[in-house]
Amino acid sequence: MFDDALFVKTRQGMLPTAFAEEISNPIAAGLSSLRLAMETRRSFVPDSAERTFYVYMSDLGQAVFIPRLVAHMRTVAPGIRVVTVDRSFKDAQEAMALGHIDLAIGMFLNFDKDFYQQRLFQESYVAMVRVNHPDIRNTLDAGKFLRAEHVAYSPTAGSHAAFEAEVDDFFHRHDVHRKSGRSPCALVGVSAHNRVQRPCCLRP
Repeated sequence: MFDDALFVKTRQGMLPTAFAEEISNPIAAGLSSLRLAMETRRSFVPDSAERTFYVYMSDLGQAVFIPRLVAHMRTVAPGIRVVTVDRSFKDAQEAMALGHIDLAIGMFLNFDKDFYQQRLFQESYVAMVRVNHPDIRNTLDAGKFLRAEHVAYSPTAGSHAAFEAEVDDFFHRHDVHRKSGRSPCALVGVSAHNRVQRPCCLRP
């Protein structure tokens, strides 16, 4: 059809050619448009619908949103099932373009312009520290923040890395090396570190 090879055999297995990568985005966009056109013909009646929605969000987002969402759906849409997805940011965009993920909830700074985005709320970040932290105790100022040992929360979903880059820049401006030796990707890892160590962790 294309008069060109789309995949080549390598030691790592079958890999796409440059031509295949070049046409992948237009094809994905076409499939997405076709899927949207087909779905617009189907009416959605919540109380009788039976469908699975795939949602992309971090573990922190799941802890905040999923319990309330599921409780609400039990009342208004009992046949709806929600499955959360854990993928890299790049893979998630591709999966959404192909219709494999229905919704992404979180802070996403670099989604392509083809995706519809809407702000749900505005949130601030806070520092979370162990009770009776030997240096911070009940107050946290810039000096204590710069001296503290940090845990960099790095969830797969979202653009939390952009916020961590801002924190790193804050340390750079004060000519202080940030002590951040651990980067758990799950909230349970943050809690475990705070129980046994004495770090300062930033989270929404």
